[in-house]
Parts: sequence; C-alpha cells; structure tokens
Amino acid sequence: MNALFRLVTNEVGIIRDSFDTISSLVSEGTFHISKDGVKLVAIDPSNVAMVIFNLFSIAFSEYEVKEETPITVNIEQLVKVLKRAKASDQIVFQLDESKSRLMIQMLGTVKRYFSIPLIGTVESETKVPEFDRKFTTKIELDAEILEDSIKDAEMISDSLTFEATKDKFVLYASGDSSEVRTELTRDSPSLISLDVSESSRAKYSIEYLSKAIKAAKIADTLIIQFKTDFPIRLDFKAVDKLQISFIIAPRVD
Repeated sequence: MNALFRLVTNEVGIIRDSFDTISSLVSEGTFHISKDGVKLVAIDPSNVAMVIFNLFSIAFSEYEVKEETPITVNIEQLVKVLKRAKASDQIVFQLDESKSRLMIQMLGTVKRYFSIPLIGTVESETKVPEFDRKFTTKIELDAEILEDSIKDAEMISDSLTFEATKDKFVLYASGDSSEVRTELTRDSPSLISLDVSESSRAKYSIEYLSKAIKAAKIADTLIIQFKTDFPIRLDFKAVDKLQISFIIAPRVD
C-alpha cells in the first residue's frame, strides 16, 4: 500500500480520550495532516461551540507524511474503533488512498486491523476567531475545579456564571430556590494564575461546558479566557503531545 502518511503511536489513552471528547461536540470532521501534526477545527451543528484540536507530531514514535493531506471521517465511528485498543497496544494510522479508507492497525500480543471509510466532502480549514486581544480575563487552574463546579451547577440550572475580579474568581449557578457557588482567591492552591485587566462576568451553557470538560482526562490544568457577555475559550494541553481548545458562545439574558 502506497500510503500518503504513516503515523505510529503508543499514546493510546490520550489519543482515545481526545477523540472521544471531540465526538461529543461534532460527529464528523476534516483532519488536516501535515508534517507538524494533525489538526481539526470544527463547529457544532448549533453554532454554539467550536473545537480546535492539535495533535503534535512528537506524540508519535513514527511520523511520516509525504504531503499535507486532509481527510474527513465519521469521528464517532473512529472512537468506537479506538476504544477497542488495549493500553499496551501500538496504533498505526495509514491512508489507503486507492480505497478511500483510513487504515488502523493495533499491534499487541496479536495484530488487529480496522478500516474506516472516508467521507467524500473535504472541508477547507475553518478559521479560528482571533479573540486573544479582546479577552479581559485569563485564568489557569486545576481542571478538576471547573469539572466539579459544572457537576454542582447542573443539579439546579442549565447555565454556569463565570465572574472574575483582580483578586477573586467565582463560579456560580442559581435555580428557583437554590444556589451553588465556588470561590477561589489568589492564595487558593488550585488557582495557578489570575490575570484580570477588567472585571468580567458571563454565563455559559452547562450542556456545552460538560462536553468540553471531558478533555480534563488528558490535562491536569486548564486555561480559561473570557470577558463580560463574550465567548469563553478553554484550553486543555497534554504537554508536548496535544492541545484541545473550545470556544463557547455566551448566554445573554
């Protein structure tokens, strides 16, 4: 088989978990495979959230790419295959261009072979909004803090409010007669950094936050950027291996 790329990795866990996270937001997408790595930018069908995925070439023990190649696949189907991998397996991805299929090998005590059909439509790379200079708050914290706050809030509400001042970061939600609240100050051990140029407050859908926070499986810490009534950006990074980011539109009352 004359493959346009051959990617080999032992990072079964983070590969599987990252694709599983992406599939909760979009069911199919176009991956752009270049000499630097694998990239996907996709928007969910409701146009509420965007996912930006970068899987760096260093995450692979072998990384051979003859030319930049876009492939569109059913991500849910890909996840089902990856969930069949054992933690000790080595995974090989190759493109069989003649058959328009993504070939996946799992090499362990036995060799297993899978193939997934490519979807005919290849999308051009979606542009990522340049929000960085517009955000007024940037926070780095333990991802578990947001994960717990989402679980607390979903008991009573369908949205979670983010509020930041120069000395405090607060996550809260309220229902008909109930309220949940998490507060972190600069001396909180779980708050790594708090950079606020202007006090900020915004509300976001718990449905979409719950999908994004699944990426906490691959990253211990999380960078949050937002401003008042403006989209939020969540960055999860497994050092030197991959990064998953989400941009979620605000709920405006």
